[in-house]
Amino acid sequence: MNNEWIKVTLADLGSFKNGANFNAKQYGDAHPVVSVKSLFRGRFAVTEGLDAIQEGVISKIENYLLVDDDILFARSSLKRSGSGQTAIVKNPPKGTIFSGFTIRFRSNNKNIVDALFLLYNLKSPVSREVFARIATGTTISNLSQANLSSFPINLPPLSEQKAIAHILGKLDDKIELNRQMNQTLEEMAQALFKSWFVDFDPVFDNALAAGNEIPDALKAKAELRSLVPDEKKLLHSNPELAEGFPSSFVFNETLDKLIPEGWGVKTIDSFGKVVCGKTPPKANPENYGGVIPFIKIPNMHNEVFVMQASEYLSNQGSQSQINKLLPKGSISVSCIATVGKVIITKEPSHTNQQINSIVPTNTKHRYFLYFYMLSLERYFHDLASGGSTTLNMNTSTFSKVNVLYPTLQIVSQFHEKVSPLFSKILLNQEKNETLTQLRDTLLPQLISGKVRVPEGFVDEMANDEAVA
Repeated sequence: MNNEWIKVTLADLGSFKNGANFNAKQYGDAHPVVSVKSLFRGRFAVTEGLDAIQEGVISKIENYLLVDDDILFARSSLKRSGSGQTAIVKNPPKGTIFSGFTIRFRSNNKNIVDALFLLYNLKSPVSREVFARIATGTTISNLSQANLSSFPINLPPLSEQKAIAHILGKLDDKIELNRQMNQTLEEMAQALFKSWFVDFDPVFDNALAAGNEIPDALKAKAELRSLVPDEKKLLHSNPELAEGFPSSFVFNETLDKLIPEGWGVKTIDSFGKVVCGKTPPKANPENYGGVIPFIKIPNMHNEVFVMQASEYLSNQGSQSQINKLLPKGSISVSCIATVGKVIITKEPSHTNQQINSIVPTNTKHRYFLYFYMLSLERYFHDLASGGSTTLNMNTSTFSKVNVLYPTLQIVSQFHEKVSPLFSKILLNQEKNETLTQLRDTLLPQLISGKVRVPEGFVDEMANDEAVA
């Protein structure tokens, strides 16, 4: 194996292009647009479900079209988010372009550099330090073609680049597979929640089977429900459980709508203790640096359980506000700025003051509350606005929000059915933590050449490519 590594710059490997500029009035359906937010979901840029612009908005649109292996940089980002967020483009829909807040890099010689290796190189800790150093600005970090052009890259032989990208890519593939599996598991649990507690499917089925009168406002929905095959109804699959649901509807003045007869309304604080988080004094550094998670809103995105916190408190920091310590299985809801994000604590944790949490008295309420809080995101947002652009839902307001409540028997049955799904979600998240740590440990070692890919592995990959 050729052990020679060479030092190059990004400018030696390809060319740059700033993204296209347009305004909100020019949105349409002709050209999907990859924006900065598409670069924060892993190694691949998000190219599905994008906003698009009209045809003819951008002159020489061909100069902005994306192709496989283009690498995109975020031109500007908050300092706390880090500069130089990158992602690679794979299988973009025809006509996809990139926005003015991004910079495209396109390799001019794929016989010299492997695009995925280059992406991992740009995501390495050493590269992150370089980005932070070359970016301009104070609160906002700004990158330009000029400072990216001189970005240094250590380049091994192409076969070794591909081997390194293959190893790291396999780890990322497994991480993504687990993430997709968790998304499916959560959707399965959420579908059951919606069927029972939003659409009231078993109640409609019971009412129709008993020949009970359906209120006029619900007759259209009842007619649709009557078309569902019997084998897909709870009445067929579990008659004993179905009997626990009512067979008629009544008007509830508190919620101002029809609900299943016999079901009630409870405020959030009636389910358990509501805790507003608090930040221990920063002036005392001994409050921090321990192992007790201190959760903030950025830790609440795209996961069910919080696996990593922005900061960790020491025992001293935790003891200084011990009444704010949340036990495992608490339901946390963001209530200031970004409102309506919901997570479950997987271990004893603290949060900052932007988050209100429910510590359920009865653990069988946990997953019911999780999905109910998710269903209230729009309502929480409206409560927090109060006519102001600064969103703030205080603890008192949050605590007194009304929740439709069926019987404990039904909620317990729901808990029993979805608990295995949540256990699997947590297990997959824990696996991903291990895989992520392994990838992040290997990445700088492989990219720097401190750990070399075995020669036989490189040769085997080269032979596989030749056969392909």
